[in-house]
Amino acid sequence: MFGCEDELLKMFCEKTKCPFGIAKLSQVDVLKLALRESENVRIHPLIDFHPAVGLVLGVPLFPRGEKQNVLFLAEKAFIVKNGEIEKRSAFAPNITLKEAKWLDISKNCKVQMLISSLEFFEKGEIKFPSKKEVFEKTVGGISKYWWHSDERYYTLVACWAVGTYFHPIFNYYPILNPQGERETGKTTLLTILQQICWNPTGLEASLRGAGLFRTIQDSRPTYLIDITKLNPKSKDYYDIVDVCEAGTEKGHTVKRVNKETGEPLVFEVFGPKAIASRHELPFTAKCIRIITEKAPNKDYGRIRHLLEQDPVWGEIVGLCIRAAVKYWPEAVKAYNEIQPTEKLYGRMFNYWAPLLAVCKVFAPDSFDELLALAEEYAQTQTFEDMLTEVESAVLMVLTAFEEPTVKMTLKELTEKVKQAIPWVSTWHIVKSAVENLHIIKKRYQSPQGLTFVFNTELVKMKAKERFVENGENDSCSLKEEHACEKCGKKASTVLVRADGEHWLCGKCVAEWEGPL
Repeated sequence: MFGCEDELLKMFCEKTKCPFGIAKLSQVDVLKLALRESENVRIHPLIDFHPAVGLVLGVPLFPRGEKQNVLFLAEKAFIVKNGEIEKRSAFAPNITLKEAKWLDISKNCKVQMLISSLEFFEKGEIKFPSKKEVFEKTVGGISKYWWHSDERYYTLVACWAVGTYFHPIFNYYPILNPQGERETGKTTLLTILQQICWNPTGLEASLRGAGLFRTIQDSRPTYLIDITKLNPKSKDYYDIVDVCEAGTEKGHTVKRVNKETGEPLVFEVFGPKAIASRHELPFTAKCIRIITEKAPNKDYGRIRHLLEQDPVWGEIVGLCIRAAVKYWPEAVKAYNEIQPTEKLYGRMFNYWAPLLAVCKVFAPDSFDELLALAEEYAQTQTFEDMLTEVESAVLMVLTAFEEPTVKMTLKELTEKVKQAIPWVSTWHIVKSAVENLHIIKKRYQSPQGLTFVFNTELVKMKAKERFVENGENDSCSLKEEHACEKCGKKASTVLVRADGEHWLCGKCVAEWEGPL
């Protein structure tokens, strides 16, 4: 009882855990204490971000013994016992570590974290690398073992890999998807990422939903997957798709039910993922896809066996960890300052923004090149989205009218859209496109069927945003028929390049490999 009254001892008293202490508190004091404890900042013991404390990197010291962790906060290392850092240890809020049942960290990351923390406790500070050194070392390691004809992809992969150390800062983080035929370097690229990314997993080839959920939530890894394609008949197919769909946006969770107890289980699945495949993925819209190519130089094949043993990877991981501890405020600032452009906006902008922010901090000289690549990629992806193509066709039809409003039945609109996009077979996708565009002023049932009254001003505004030309324009007319220059079928899309116009059908647009 004396400890509750002593001025020194009561500072360390955990009243809520002590039957004597909690009994002595009044109802008002109990409520105040509960409010005070609710203000604690709970962070993940491996990697997390909170505006009050910044980016946090950590490593367990003795995972099977006494609970002790090293945490890096504000350019300093802290030894944390029993999962708490109190505010008198230099932080305004109390910091509490989240419980993680399957806490695991890769050997390379753990070693480099311990080296950095040892340096801090021996010298009182950590030696931080220059931003240029971090980027150049990373690009050098990637280009040494993996080849691509467009050198901008080296910058893309380097920014994605470095960004894994900053990913809790961002609201979105895209799946990196190397895709291509056999022996074009897909697995090699994943192996490189395994050496340099934050807390990488092994190259997973057989996915199971339950293990996927728990690994991502508890260990916050960079999840690496090497598959040919996802099998829709697999019992884990929808679990895997759910994790990948939800796991690109912060705050999204996957909920499952414990079969034994019936209680709901909520899994936080946000985090970096890289998936190598030979086929397009069902969630390609949330990926940044790299079409891999065979290296023309046989030297890449000769040195492939040296990849895993190259000592440069340990150095790169050490540089990235120290860079994350030092430069995260600059990454936050750059991320907040990145703005959409006329060609990069919406969902594609959200997924490219983290990589552009990392590039702006670590490789400002390469920023314009990466932005140009992002804009080219966004345009290509827009054409590959079937519903987006129908939306553009609807706008193309309606921009031919000058009246303030246009009245048209769904049946009439569907027939006009079919002239532009022959693969449209029913009205359902046209109706979805119309509703997505928010251009309807009024709708009603008439003897001819569902009828829309369209707001022409909104139609023209949407068409301008999407760079859809007037339906009567000669260069993009629905009335004038063109043959696809690849397969000979009726063309639906014109790609304009410096060497002229290229008419293609919807299928061939998706296979188009040249610049738009």
